Amino acid sequence: MINFWATWCQPCREELPLLDDYADEPGAARVLTVQVASGEREGLELLRELDVDLPGLFDGEGESGPVREALSVPRALPASYLVTPDGRVELVRDPRLFTNAEQIREAVNAVEDADAVDGAESAESAGQGGR
Repeated sequence: MINFWATWCQPCREELPLLDDYADEPGAARVLTVQVASGEREGLELLRELDVDLPGLFDGEGESGPVREALSVPRALPASYLVTPDGRVELVRDPRLFTNAEQIREAVNAVEDADAVDGAESAESAGQGGR
């Protein structure tokens, strides 16, 4: 999971500790945070204040940055993406804001389940192609 956040974003302040709690669970997907559109020092101070200990990147203080551009991150924050085992990157749309760890687990499981179905369909199609 890749989560985009900023220091001025109040919903981000509420979501980051939930992501940290989720990441500590056995079997959880890895969570990477990307701080955007806010000062790096202020971001580190906020993470310390919230007691959030997740790996993170700083994508610049401006309106755009290389990571945001690569994923076409929406301006409305927070924004979370899931990376599937086959390398697809999908914006989590439901819910856009996580309000509890169960929602995070459900979003991760939904993408994993969809990926498993896609993989099974691809294998089935490949098996039929040889007949």
